[in-house]
Amino acid sequence: EVFFFAKGDLEKRGIKLIKEIEDLPEILGDRNKLKQAFLDMILNILPTIDSKSELFFGAYKFDFIDIDEKAKQGIKIIISNAGRKSSPVVNNKIMESFFTMQDNVEGFGLSTALKIINEHNGLLEVNANQLKEVAFTVIFSV
Repeated sequence: EVFFFAKGDLEKRGIKLIKEIEDLPEILGDRNKLKQAFLDMILNILPTIDSKSELFFGAYKFDFIDIDEKAKQGIKIIISNAGRKSSPVVNNKIMESFFTMQDNVEGFGLSTALKIINEHNGLLEVNANQLKEVAFTVIFSV
């Protein structure tokens, strides 16, 4: 559903969407808020993508051991303008209100997306570098 709302922006910029989505367990929570968080991430990353380039969206399940040493399952979601690769340089300012990676433009930051992900007991990590390669990684325990 999120891609439906972003489709016009992707097409207008000539950006190809590459999706890798496994069969995933359901994330419990407010579906509309989660859609808003992912749409915010996509709309914030679009200005960093050159026309005729690609936006990567991957969603995978993984197993992990929690702090109580119990086996758990999680979901990892990656939204990137650089495919699966990303620089480890983290830009902390990207979560601030009105921060943007665009030149001479004021943005809205990702503080709302971060708040929504946190409300759903998720983790949002941002990797960015000066080449404007950006990757959002969201992790949920299910």
